[in-house]
Amino acid sequence: MEQLLKKYSSIFEEPVGLPPSRGEFDHKTPLQNGSQPISKRPCRYPSLQKNIIEGLVKDMLNSGIIQTSSSPYASPVVLVGKKRWILALVG
Repeated sequence: MEQLLKKYSSIFEEPVGLPPSRGEFDHKTPLQNGSQPISKRPCRYPSLQKNIIEGLVKDMLNSGIIQTSSSPYASPVVLVGKKRWILALVG
C-alpha cells in the first residue's frame, strides 16, 4: 500500500482545509427530541502527550481541517502511535 501511495502521490495529497460541501450528502447527525449532551470531565494527559495534542490541534486549525466550536457535544481525544513515530489524533 505504501508503495502505491508513493507512486501516485500526486493523487493522494495531504488535505488542506475542509472538503467542499456535498449538498444533500453532507454529514448530519439527527438527534432524538429531548436528547441532551452527556457531560464528561476532560481526560488528563501526561505533559508530553498534552504538548503533542496541542501542536496537532494547532496545525489542523491553521490548515482549516478543523474549526473552533462551542457545541456542547464532544468526544475525548485519543493519541495513537503510528509507524515511524507519527502520532495521530482519534476523536
